[in-house]
Amino acid sequence: MTKPLVSVIVPVYNTEKYLKECLDSVVNQTLKNIEIICVDDGSTDSSANILDQYAANDNRVRVIHKKNTGYGHSMNIGMDAATGEYLAIVESDDYIEPEMLETLYHIAVRENVDIVKADFAHVYGDGDNRFKQVCKLFWDESIYNKVFNPADMKDILKSYVAHWAGIYRKEFIRNNNIKFNVTPGASYQDAGFWFKAFVLASKIYFSDHVFYMYRQDNPNSSVKSKGKIDCICAELQFIYNFLKENPSLYKRFICIYHYYKYGHYMFTYNRIANELKQDFLRRYQAELLEASRKSELDLEIFNNHEKYVVQMIMSDPDAFYRKDSEFPNYINELVDAFSKVIIYGAGMKGKQVLNALKQSETIDKLVCFAVTDLKNNPPMVEGVIVKEIGDLVEYRESAAVIVAVTDVYRDEMLKTLKYYNFEHPILLRQE
Repeated sequence: MTKPLVSVIVPVYNTEKYLKECLDSVVNQTLKNIEIICVDDGSTDSSANILDQYAANDNRVRVIHKKNTGYGHSMNIGMDAATGEYLAIVESDDYIEPEMLETLYHIAVRENVDIVKADFAHVYGDGDNRFKQVCKLFWDESIYNKVFNPADMKDILKSYVAHWAGIYRKEFIRNNNIKFNVTPGASYQDAGFWFKAFVLASKIYFSDHVFYMYRQDNPNSSVKSKGKIDCICAELQFIYNFLKENPSLYKRFICIYHYYKYGHYMFTYNRIANELKQDFLRRYQAELLEASRKSELDLEIFNNHEKYVVQMIMSDPDAFYRKDSEFPNYINELVDAFSKVIIYGAGMKGKQVLNALKQSETIDKLVCFAVTDLKNNPPMVEGVIVKEIGDLVEYRESAAVIVAVTDVYRDEMLKTLKYYNFEHPILLRQE
């Protein structure tokens, strides 16, 4: 076989239930001239045997067995072993559409770019019970299908752009010594890799194709582990050290880095156990104050709600925790008299209300998320269907409609509810 056009790295650790579907999706790509490097990170189930069976049947499949050293180390070993022009990453519990590699490779060559990324889909269930939710990287369609320099579009780091669902020019990765942070387990190492790749690239292309199927129902970590806090803090420190070692990148990206950090920290805060949250907030307070002292923090990058959260954590993290802890009870009191609840707004505030309903054990009252226009919104958010408010008039007399948006949209949405004769709009307290 001639030199592979794409090297596909598949890191594997105890994913026997999903591994065959993953490997089938890779070996059956329409682009045939590929190599598939599977790095077995000391699996203790049947994953290693499955990998060896595929290698025996397809000479494009190479298996590297090693002791368990974590995701970052496995990825670095796989990338070091790659011989293709481009690198792709496919997680062993996910799968990809047959034409993904061929399409992205031709784009990369045609446009001569360092990175090509594409949209993806969340996948739940299997067989006839499988559900897919398309996830767009950006709602601004103008970002897609053109070449740009990351330095000119730093705000893209404010969006959720995973390190998979794309391909990377191998020469670009190696020349810039872009590697994964070697830390235990499989927590957050993708954050540092993507940040480094993004800021070092000179040309990136985002495709609006949907190729990558990202499984959402394979939980493999405990939210009660303090180690999750240590992992995210170590990963963000890894990125910060990288910026400090590169003064020109530090100057251009340090403020957006702190926004990137905020997103990862608040994601972690929302998923760790309650007994860990106050200590984590105090730790974050100290880091925010230090960033402010160094003039690295630009609050104008944050929207009003995000700015409010940052300022409150900086001034009194314990007060923020108390208020956050009281929110489920507050929501429960608002909806206590109703048998049905609609969350009008599917953004950050809407998700906050959703989590409060879950914590207050009133989630069974939820009908759905509602938006004014479904065209610019996903069909599902965190497993909850999203519908247009105009399609929910059957609930206008019975349901409480929680208006979960920032102040700038509140009046407009109240007018919409009045237009459709919803009788029970509920406004959240202003922060």
